[in-house]
Amino acid sequence: MKVLLISPLPGIDPACGDITYTESLLKNPPQGVEYETYADAIARGALREVGTRGAVREARRQGRGICGAFVLAGLVALINRLRAARWLFWEPFRLFWVRPGEYDAIHLNVFSAGFTNLSCPLIISNAGPLRSLYTGARGYSLFRVKWIERMEILLGRLLRVNLPSYSIPQASRVIAFTHYLKCWYVERAVIPERLIDVIPVFLPDTPVASPNPRPRRVGFMSKDFAARGGHTLLKAWRIVRAQQPDAELVIRSDFEICETEAKKQGITVIGYVSREDLLERVLPSFDVFAYPTEFDGFYTLVEVMARGIAVATSDYQGIPEFVENGKSGLISPLGDADALANNILKLLEPEANAWYRRAARRRFEEFYAAEAALPRIRECYDQAIGMREVAAV
Repeated sequence: MKVLLISPLPGIDPACGDITYTESLLKNPPQGVEYETYADAIARGALREVGTRGAVREARRQGRGICGAFVLAGLVALINRLRAARWLFWEPFRLFWVRPGEYDAIHLNVFSAGFTNLSCPLIISNAGPLRSLYTGARGYSLFRVKWIERMEILLGRLLRVNLPSYSIPQASRVIAFTHYLKCWYVERAVIPERLIDVIPVFLPDTPVASPNPRPRRVGFMSKDFAARGGHTLLKAWRIVRAQQPDAELVIRSDFEICETEAKKQGITVIGYVSREDLLERVLPSFDVFAYPTEFDGFYTLVEVMARGIAVATSDYQGIPEFVENGKSGLISPLGDADALANNILKLLEPEANAWYRRAARRRFEEFYAAEAALPRIRECYDQAIGMREVAAV
């Protein structure tokens, strides 16, 4: 099965968890699946982006549809100007032409994209509503986001673009990373429930970190300190230190604190380290991972749970699903420093720490390991292709 993978790529698209998803699929494809990235497909001529200056030049060279290509390019340029001025969401619309007969299926991950000729089934995967990114991490008011959503949906329908959070008319099936997102789709009638598969993000197997008989080291990692609940953690940490003075908080983030205050509070801030060093040396040293996030962070939790580290996280949207709503990790309400502190203190108790470490690793193996997720992705592809073949009869 040959699948065109249109998903964020390292070195081309902005760094994000979706790049990890792309790399995970490329390194560990479902059985019998061969992926081609959108960049390789464009270089080979099997995929062509429509509505760009290059598309206008190509149309002129081939003597076809110059006027239509010019108008479309102008419209796309106008929309991108509105994005640059922050009148719309920042993420661009993309329009593609796919060479017929090249692929058995197309897997579109998070991008807003449309296809002028779709001769194979389209599977769309998504982490969460775009609204959450702008209200949770980019500081937009809900009123402003709702206004932009209306404009995006209108423009998307005009250009026949699939908007993974709002309108996906060309999709044969959808992969939602959480049940929360599935409910979002169903409640808004974006796509029928029977066409949605909840298949979480995944990682290959990872060595389990060695447990500490006297847990005291709490860790926090994120590029965005505020969006991942860093300020709530600092408030909680004062409570934790008052009850367990030898506890240590290790922060790897865009957080600054003077050396004297950091020493007083038992806080160590780690400067830049490579991703490999972060995952193989720093992360396994944590006894507890505190993550009161106010905006997703799916892969961070999966990386932590894969190593069998006890988790204290928040009740933000689909995050509780990762820890079985409290069965394999502890959950505190958003912004509730007292509840977070109580959860951290509980996880620092040796017996509880050992229990939740085992529970976190078990949860990873059952749902977030490649061996658990990949057969379900392959089944989703098969169902989409089967539906397409039945419709063609």
